[in-house]
Formats: sequence, C-alpha cells, structure tokens
Amino acid sequence: MLFNVIVLSLLIIAYFQGFIDKLKLIFPFLPPTSLWGPLKYFLMSIMLIIYVYRTLRTKRLYFNSSMRFWTAFWVINWLFFIGLIIEALIVEPTYNPIGVIQNFGIGNMFLAIMVFMDAQVKQVEKFLKVLVWLGIFAALVGVVQRLLGPSLFAAIGIDIFDPYTFAFLDSSNMETGHRDIENGFRAFSFFASHHSFSAFLILSTLSLQILMYQKRIGAIFYSLAMIIMFSGFVVSFNLTNMFSCIIIIILFAIFQYAKKINLLFKLLLNKSVWRNVIIAVFFGICAISTYEPLRNRLIGIFDISSSNAGAGGSLNTRINYFLNGVEALSENPFGLGLILNQISDQKSTLSGFSRRDYFSEHHLAFSGDSWFLFLTVQIGFFFGILYFLLFLIPIYYGITLKNAIYDTNLIIIFRGITALLIIVFIGGISNSPILVYPPSNLFIWAAVGVLLKIPTWDRELYAEKLIKNA
Repeated sequence: MLFNVIVLSLLIIAYFQGFIDKLKLIFPFLPPTSLWGPLKYFLMSIMLIIYVYRTLRTKRLYFNSSMRFWTAFWVINWLFFIGLIIEALIVEPTYNPIGVIQNFGIGNMFLAIMVFMDAQVKQVEKFLKVLVWLGIFAALVGVVQRLLGPSLFAAIGIDIFDPYTFAFLDSSNMETGHRDIENGFRAFSFFASHHSFSAFLILSTLSLQILMYQKRIGAIFYSLAMIIMFSGFVVSFNLTNMFSCIIIIILFAIFQYAKKINLLFKLLLNKSVWRNVIIAVFFGICAISTYEPLRNRLIGIFDISSSNAGAGGSLNTRINYFLNGVEALSENPFGLGLILNQISDQKSTLSGFSRRDYFSEHHLAFSGDSWFLFLTVQIGFFFGILYFLLFLIPIYYGITLKNAIYDTNLIIIFRGITALLIIVFIGGISNSPILVYPPSNLFIWAAVGVLLKIPTWDRELYAEKLIKNA
C-alpha cells in the first residue's frame, strides 16, 4: 500500500512540477523549483528505510541474480560519487550536491529497486494504461497551447521572452532575440519544457504499443491515440525525441516479430512490409509538408552550418560541443571533476569544475547537448565505464532473454523495455531529455526494475501453470 502511495506521489509531482513552476510567474507564493527534487528523494528515502528495517528484522531481502549484479554496481557508483561530492565540497563549501544527483540519475535509480521489490504484474499493466491516458491528455493540452499561441500567456502578464520559461524556434530576427515568435512557439503541455513534454510522450507511446501487442486495446483506440500523441511531438517541434520514438517502435516490432535472423531477413524482403513503410513515409512527408514551421525545421537539418538558425545550426553546435568534449576528455582522462553548480529557482549556474575550468581556459564552448560526454568529462573515462554499466547490464539481460520468457504478456513488456533502453542509451550521444527531465527520468529506471523482475515473475507464473495442470 505504501509503495503504491509513494509511486503515485512521485508521478503526480513529476508530471505537474513544470506547470507549477510556470504558475509561479502569476502566483509567487507557490513552492520553489528547488523543492521538487529533494521532495522526491525524501519519498524514496522512506522506502529505503523500510527496506533496511525489513532486512534487519526478517533478514530476507530477495534479489534475483540480475538485480544483485545491477545493485552491486549501483552501490559502487554511489561510493565513487560520494568521493567526488566531497572533493567538490572541499573546493567550494557552498556546493549543492542535488544537482549532480539529478544529472546522473543516481538517486532516481533507486526506483528500479523499489519496483523490483514491491511491484506486481497487475500493477505494471495498470500503470501502462495510466501512462497512455496521461500521454493523450498531455498531447491534447500541448496541441491546444500551440493553437492558442504565446499571446495567451502574454495577455495575462507572463514574459514570453523569458528563455527559462518559454521556447521558440530560432529565426534571424534580431528584434525578437532571434526567436520565431509568430510561428515557432514550442508547446510544453504540463511540463517544464518541450524537451520533458516530448520525452514523456516516448514512454506513453511505447506503453500504447505494448498494450496493442497484448491485444488489450482496439485498433480504433490505438490509431486515435497514436495520432494524438504524435500531434504532441509535432507541436513540441522536438524532432530528436519524435525520431527516437519511431526507432524504438521499429526495434520493438523487430523483437516482437523476428525471433530468428532468417525471419528478420524474410521480414525485410516482404513486399507488404515495404509497401506499408512507403505509405507511412509518404503520409509523413505530406503531413510535414503541409505544416510550414515543421517543414522548415526538417529541411534545415540538411544545412549543417553555424549560419543556419534552424535545426542544422543546432546540429552544427552539438557537433562542435562534442568535439570540444572529446578534446577535454583526451587531455584529462580522469575527468575535470563535478560541475560547481548552484541550484536556483531558474536554472543551474555553471561555474567551472572542481579540478579545473578547462573550457574557460581554452575558450571552448560545451554543454549537455552531448549528454553522456557531458557526464564523462566530469567523472573521467574509467569511472564512466562503471556508470554506463548501469545501462548496459539491463540491456544485456534484455537482449539475451528477449526470447526466453514464457508468458505472452510479460515477454511483450520485456521486449518493449529492452528496445527503449537500447535507443535511450544510443541517444545519450546527443542530448537525452528522457534521462534528464521529469517525469521520464524517474520512470526510465522504474522500467529497469520491471525488466529485471520479469524473469522472476515468469518463473512464478510458469510454476503456477504446472501446478494447475498437474
């Protein structure tokens, strides 16, 4: 019961915290942004205390081999991070460690253990439905926001030019601060930004796909829900997350329908499959072509130059940041130390690293647009390997066991989560909103807990069937 209450509380806080932060512009008495992270960690700490008490009293805390392996590396990572935090505090006594715990997700990862310990199969199935409905609701609100435009917010006295509150596509208009105010408003729904909005839609769309494969929803509902959710991607103008979602769905389909390599080749050579792909691409191109801001953003990808104010310019910037990060890591393989950031109600203010301010010294630009590199530059190459194992361990189990689960519904969930983790890990080369922004940065680790628990659930269900058939 307590587990359900805490998980529901985490979902509600993470789902609405961005919207509450924006309401602060009208109602200053609302809680500060800096409250939400500690509050979520406090709720998870309650469960940690309960697990410790349970272990001390009963001496029973069951982990299967995969969760034991993952938890061991999670604890090792925590020990390293504690050392890095102490180092940062020595350099800067006012350093706030909440920032690094949020960025690396080391605190959020505890949700994987919580889910493994207390979640049941039926709870997971219900939660998938909740994610779908929350995704539909968020997408509809995002579409309405886009239709109303930023003028609605300006009319009630909100500064739409505040870069921490509203986002617009880039333009060459200097009078608007190089923002396309007229056509480039990026919807954010209930979330802090278009990044967190579109990242959450990835989880909702994957949940919808899982329910479809499980035959728990009809074709009409599936089609309508998919249209609504992808409309949410469109009004956020976040092509990275939209394409990531499409690739996850494709990889999920390959896992689902191609159990053997020869079947995969047959699938790729199937005329009907290619016909459907061509039809989908055709309608996708038509939809993009009829919506000018999205069309311009997609076309702009192919102009990778610093002079391009669109997606190509953004890609050019990310490439340069990536190269700068590689240069820094090659000269400092043990890392620059943690960023000495101060958490404010607006945004983290970066002020160098605990060991040296390499990028200022060399007059180089760098940011989290290359997310995993952004993290590795701080902790170093060797510690980075230990950190990435927290992703690679569940991916390994997902790939090796994706055809070894007997229960029909569980294997669908298992394959869906595996596809999600693979693409999210690869996507970390670029910016990675699903790992950075709430609520997706919480529930990606809940998904890890589910994936590692499914083999245990499967054995239990299989044993029950054997007893019934005996």
